[in-house]
Amino acid sequence: MQIQLTAVAQKGRTILYSGKPAPILIDSSLLMPADYALEINGRAALSRLTIMSPIRRSAASLQDECVPPEPQRETSEEEHWEKVRRTFDESGLSACVNLAASDMGRARCLDTMARSGALMLVNPDTRPTSFLPVGNNPDELDGMSQRMILTAQANARYPNFGGFCFGWDTTGYAVGGRRMLLVYWGWGDKTDALRTYIERADEQKIREFERRTGLGTVTEQEYLSYLLSIGRPEFAPVIDLPTRVWVRELAGHVSPAPASDLDVLDRRIEAWSWYLMGLYNECYRTYIQNLRELEPSLRHTSSVQSDHCAVRVGQYFPSAYEPLDFRYQSVWNDQVGGPDYAYQWLLVDALLEMGRGPGPTWISTAMAAAHGRAAFPGKLVRVAAHGLAYGASGIGFACEGFSNLLGGMNRETNWEHIKGKSGEADVLSARDFLDRFASLALECRPDHGVAILWSKTQFARQHVAMGFGQAHYLALVALARLGYTPRFITEEEIAAGGLKDVSALVVVNQTFGLPPPVLAQAEAFYKRGGRIIADASSTITLPGAARLDYAFPFAVPGKPHNWGAPNMVNGENDAILLDRWLPAIAKALGAALGDSGRGVFKSDAGYAARTTLLQLDGGPDAKYAVAVNDSWIATQADWHAVRERLLPCHMPPGTTIYDCTAERRLGTAAPVECDLSRTTARVYACLGREIGRIALAAEQNAHEGSVGVSVSFLDSGGKPIRGVVPFCLSLRSGQDMVLYELYRSTDTEGNFRIRLPVPANLPAGEWTLKVRCQLDGRTASLPVRIGEARTVRYARAWNCNVIVRNRAALTKALATGSRVIIPLFETTNSCAAWLKPAAEKARTVLSAMGVQAEIWDRPPTNTYYLAYALNEAQKESNDAVDQGKAIGRLARLTVNANDWYSALSGWRFPLTVVLLDAAGCTGDCPMAESLDSHGLLWPAVSPSFPGSGRAVIQAVEWAFAPRATAIVVQASDADGLLAGVAAFSDPPADALTESIRQAREEIWRQFHIGGKPEQPTLGRLTSRGLVSGFEPQPFSICFPDAVPPDAADVRHPALRRPEPKPVPGTFLPRDFRLLYCVDGTAFETATAESLVPDLRFSEAIMLTATNTRPGPMKITARGVFRYSDRTPCRQAQWEYILALRDKLIPRERRPVEFDVAINGRQCGKLQAVRRENREVVVNMNPRSTQTEEVVTLCEGEFEMPEGAVEIVLAQRNIVDGYLEAVGVGETPPDGQAGR
Repeated sequence: MQIQLTAVAQKGRTILYSGKPAPILIDSSLLMPADYALEINGRAALSRLTIMSPIRRSAASLQDECVPPEPQRETSEEEHWEKVRRTFDESGLSACVNLAASDMGRARCLDTMARSGALMLVNPDTRPTSFLPVGNNPDELDGMSQRMILTAQANARYPNFGGFCFGWDTTGYAVGGRRMLLVYWGWGDKTDALRTYIERADEQKIREFERRTGLGTVTEQEYLSYLLSIGRPEFAPVIDLPTRVWVRELAGHVSPAPASDLDVLDRRIEAWSWYLMGLYNECYRTYIQNLRELEPSLRHTSSVQSDHCAVRVGQYFPSAYEPLDFRYQSVWNDQVGGPDYAYQWLLVDALLEMGRGPGPTWISTAMAAAHGRAAFPGKLVRVAAHGLAYGASGIGFACEGFSNLLGGMNRETNWEHIKGKSGEADVLSARDFLDRFASLALECRPDHGVAILWSKTQFARQHVAMGFGQAHYLALVALARLGYTPRFITEEEIAAGGLKDVSALVVVNQTFGLPPPVLAQAEAFYKRGGRIIADASSTITLPGAARLDYAFPFAVPGKPHNWGAPNMVNGENDAILLDRWLPAIAKALGAALGDSGRGVFKSDAGYAARTTLLQLDGGPDAKYAVAVNDSWIATQADWHAVRERLLPCHMPPGTTIYDCTAERRLGTAAPVECDLSRTTARVYACLGREIGRIALAAEQNAHEGSVGVSVSFLDSGGKPIRGVVPFCLSLRSGQDMVLYELYRSTDTEGNFRIRLPVPANLPAGEWTLKVRCQLDGRTASLPVRIGEARTVRYARAWNCNVIVRNRAALTKALATGSRVIIPLFETTNSCAAWLKPAAEKARTVLSAMGVQAEIWDRPPTNTYYLAYALNEAQKESNDAVDQGKAIGRLARLTVNANDWYSALSGWRFPLTVVLLDAAGCTGDCPMAESLDSHGLLWPAVSPSFPGSGRAVIQAVEWAFAPRATAIVVQASDADGLLAGVAAFSDPPADALTESIRQAREEIWRQFHIGGKPEQPTLGRLTSRGLVSGFEPQPFSICFPDAVPPDAADVRHPALRRPEPKPVPGTFLPRDFRLLYCVDGTAFETATAESLVPDLRFSEAIMLTATNTRPGPMKITARGVFRYSDRTPCRQAQWEYILALRDKLIPRERRPVEFDVAINGRQCGKLQAVRRENREVVVNMNPRSTQTEEVVTLCEGEFEMPEGAVEIVLAQRNIVDGYLEAVGVGETPPDGQAGR
């Protein structure tokens, strides 16, 4: 019998194979990218086979922190996945980050994503555990490594399964940090066990530090003592207003460290902080080592959140990201701006640039229009433009920013909902902008003029997180807005000579001395003419440092429920606060720096400029300036028209200026009118020599294989332009069939080479190769002749009776001297008779190879428990499995799989196993069936594949335990199993793994990750028939709903003021204006509605009233007020500081009272007039209560003036409680609503 396998596409039919029936391997690299249907002897065999090229349109990424959902019941599979494919194609999505995909098996959506060439990265956490990363705990490192290794193998068939995003929303390594799990989620009867687990993990971390250093860890009491000793209580960790109040109380009771002990304590603090700062690095290095041994083509990153915790407890980004293939962060914040805050993406870009190697940065943030933050597109282009100077070539959509195209938590942002609206225009314009200019981020060198010291020494001792309003954030934004293209620079980078590339070093909030190598480099920098500027808050001495006429604050007043988020009231937002702060900072920095460190342009608007200028160095002949419209109207995401004149600054005479956004030459060095009225960004090229022509050459005759292409740009004299020049390269037929349309650039020496694959079934004929310069729109075109392909072997039969996958792991597991277990499980199905002969033959073959093979007939089976804490019986059962005495069936006792174990395979066994599995039978090998159910076994064996007498052998690494391999032999008959085990001694080549590996590596290289695309050596190139022209294609943003207004028409939002309430009357929490005090200054504040009556989240309340009856008036406060000698209500995140408070602060009952001020004048007190026994909450989660005496009513009488009245009630001697109502001129009745 003979068969003919044919691929049918829209463009024609291709015969792939003719011959005898057999397993067939298709060489897809020979086929044109298209959708094919497969026919066998003219009859339909497969409805669709999609062939995709790994070559991408550009090096840009547009990623979503969401993956396509599975189809709903009412939707057909085909219809659902076709809709998903359209979303990818229409939006330009190129990658998905699959968050909280713990123990993920085969992801079916990868099939559809592959049709658009989209990658998937997987985060292996659950949502609760995602906040709490693994450090150097060996058991957790093994558990999470196994989790990822199994997920990788379940999806190894997909070249577009890209790797892992190890962290998501990570919050560092503080001792006790994992107690946050007890705050935000319920654990039922597992609460105590989880608390025990957390304590054990902390103990391991502490013991390892002590082992390495010989030093003791630093308790929070010691840290507070240290800060008090050096006069820096403001450096203490503060979560919220309650902890701030308790720290203030403790300050009066913690004894300063003796001077003789201070140096020793300082060294311990530094060592402990640096240890914690290095734990991400240790963790990620271990993960990568384990994953690289499995599959070296996978690429990995993480999202180490910049503003989720302090640097001293882990968020030291240069170290955290150092082992990773590229840098990534999910950029969102629901406490400051929601869904993100002004310049958050710029801050993250700059933080991730420290120590960045050749890999790019990708960030995911929030779109604007779909959140009501802007009525028109432009925000995402702004985000993309800011990132170019920091190596950022990818932007996307953050899950916690409620901005996902594919699903997520806000369907209003989904692609189908934003199509035809401003949301779609925002996405598509950003995608187009990055397609055009991502090559600048990747090929150019960031051209930083000013560096901002980011001191490991300081952050080891000062508790500070990188976020909105923090000094380094403010310095970065101000310097960027002034056109200095600032960067952060670490002590390590300075010590390595990193100051040679900048003109000035700015130092803010630096109070601890720098290491000698850093000071030596700073002195050398100053002597070379570099400028060093320190702000007024910095106390250290630096060589030649000028003092800035501005003191950056060490902290800004925060929100009562989250001190890390700046205080906002009366309708304030991040844009309003930043616009209030920046002018003074900009004037101080601008006056100190002048033009030192500026780029080729500066705005003539000076400090009032709304255009941010950032610069890139494209090589000897090229500089690039990115002008970003950073105006605002009501939020950081909207904008108005800006037109500013850009003046040449450090620009050599004769420089030719191009507007790359318009693809237009502007002329030689002169002021440029920068029109940002209909776009949020423009890119300008400044070339030392004007482009005269494009030098395009190619292999102009091709039959099959590839076409070599070379591109460079020459000046009018024919000399090459040595620098990065972006261009668009296309190859299309006379019938306007486009095979390639690629955005690329020359390198810094002006060179570009590529070999464009030419599929064997590509229609022959005359094709046109065209290059369009993105600087001025000039073009060059060449004819390329594609001839008929010669004899091509599209497919071949696999004539061996065994197919092997992962041969390298197979041979390693069966090395001489190894021990192998062959379990034969009890079964009653008809296939059972095949298994024992196959097992005996396997033992014979393996024994001849020097492998100790044992057949376990009806193997002993235990339960293997995954739990927070084990009882004695569970420990005994687990021990038997861990010692290789029994096979363990997994029982996960943790809550909703919130743990750091691996459970995908369903079993536990620490030795190498050979599993014999009869395809089509169930129950004969439950361990293999478990692997198969999650996609770990492929290609799938069936009665028809690979056929009678044939077998599939595959090695599954870490299948049932770390570093233990399972070898699975599957066949549909007894002869197949015998053939499979016989092949152990000389397994055939692996025809699958290497080809998938090569495709995955090439996909990643297209993004400049894991290396750049190959610059091949080309043969003889020609330029016959070259035609030049001009066809500019300007970048533009479409405005389907509204257009940005002119600056003259902008009205910023006015702050809201509460309406006064007439008295006599009762004020409820909705009428309260909350206050707290910082350094003797009262600040109005606001918090979540449910927290307003909670006296822990304010220190006073203000009542705004109007009075028409002047004279004596009683004020009554009703609520639940606990005495000062009580223990405050506990919650897990407060445990460490409340333990200190219990230890250090004497218990003393003082009278419950409120100080009263009327119109700013102290008038007396409200005093307790009613006491009751009440049930009060003493622990939040898990909730517990007790009955105790409390004050429930306080009163006092005061002279009330006529007219507008502001009454302030400041609580005194109340440990916690609730203020439910305040009566002025009347007593609020009991039971009145407390909201």
